[in-house]
Formats: sequence, C-alpha cells, structure tokens
Amino acid sequence: MKNTTQLNDAELQTLSDVLQKLEYSTLKSTGYNRVSGGYAVANHFDYDDDIIDVELRFGSQSDTDDYSTTEQYKVCRKTFQIIN
Repeated sequence: MKNTTQLNDAELQTLSDVLQKLEYSTLKSTGYNRVSGGYAVANHFDYDDDIIDVELRFGSQSDTDDYSTTEQYKVCRKTFQIIN
C-alpha cells in the first residue's frame, strides 16, 4: 500500500478556493443562481499524492421541486487545476 501525504493547511485553503470557484461557476452556468432553492456544493472525498477527487452536487430544492445532479472531478494536487 502506497503512503499518501496528507493535505496540509495551505493545500486545504487552496482547495477550498478552487471548490468555491467551481460552485460559483456551476451556479452561473446552470442558472441555479436565479432559482430560489438553487445550490451547488463541492467536496473532496479522496486524494493521493497526485490527484484530489471532488464531488459536485448541484440542483434546486423547494417545496414542490427537488432536482439534483452529481458530477465528479479530479484536481491536480501540484497545480490545483481541474483536469477533467
């Protein structure tokens, strides 16, 4: 089993910024920023020394509507760019 270096504080802060930008751009591109109950939430769920795996959930939730989509992305741990 390969040892993986834990994400340090600087990496976690940079990743947080990347995820916030992903959430914002998703809200804008899908139009959910104009919908009451629209949301986009990105979280990392796994990582190794090269890649951070991210899950993005977005959609709309209200009293009469509940729609969501889930997508997965990979973030390069060296550049913090989304690579897929």
